[in-house]
Parts: sequence; structure tokens; C-alpha cells
Amino acid sequence: MPLELIPGLKKKDLYGSVYHFIREQCGLKISSFHRTIRAVAATEEEAERLDTKPGSPLLELTQIGFLDSGTAFEYSVSRNVGDRFELHNVTLA
Repeated sequence: MPLELIPGLKKKDLYGSVYHFIREQCGLKISSFHRTIRAVAATEEEAERLDTKPGSPLLELTQIGFLDSGTAFEYSVSRNVGDRFELHNVTLA
């Protein structure tokens, strides 16, 4: 998250809801998140950190969050052990 877009963000704010901070403290409107999910194999380092075996299936989640101005404010990539990961998604029509 670019700190120039999210002024005043401190490490302590990351332990709560950072999205609440962005909306309530910064007065910004979050418009969308674009997510890509794909299967990948765990590297040796990932396997050690995630308590799984090298080559085990992981689900990689890449996310870009956008403000209502169209500015991207977040980019994240996480890798999750496949049998310990759930994604709940709601699509409004």
C-alpha cells in the first residue's frame, strides 16, 4: 500500500481492519478488488514455512484493490496450502 495514498497508516493499524482504517480514518472509498487464483507447487522454502512438503499444491491469490478514483491502493500475493484454504466470494449483480 503506497503510504502517500493512505496517510497516517501505522503498523498497529495492520492488526485490525486496514480497510476500515482506509474508509473511516482516511475517508477513502474502496470500489473493487481484482483477484486471480491459481494453483502452484510449493518451493522448499514455502513448504518449510507452511508446514507442508515441497511440491505440494498451493493456491496463490493475487489481489489488486482499487479506490473509487480508479487508483490502485493495494497489491498483494499470498500462497496458501490448498487443503487449508477457503475463499468465500459474493458477486452482486
